[in-house]
Amino acid sequence: MRRRASERASRNANLAVTVLGVAGFLGFLLVARMDDAKASPFDVIAFVWFFAFGAVKVCLPWLLARRAAAKRSHERSELLDHG
Repeated sequence: MRRRASERASRNANLAVTVLGVAGFLGFLLVARMDDAKASPFDVIAFVWFFAFGAVKVCLPWLLARRAAAKRSHERSELLDHG
């Protein structure tokens, strides 16, 4: 059961990062197109946003593994303290 929960959490985190990255990217590009006179700063922000979330998405399995390891370590220490 714990494995399914962690897989579900992983899928949800992956989906959230993808949605935020794409939505932000498209939003900044839309704003840049609506404001043609000053579009370049918004274009830059859109690409920075997109690549920042891309980096988070690439590192997500590693971050989730560290989180799970920290949780297991905490549970073990609680068992040793109370056992």
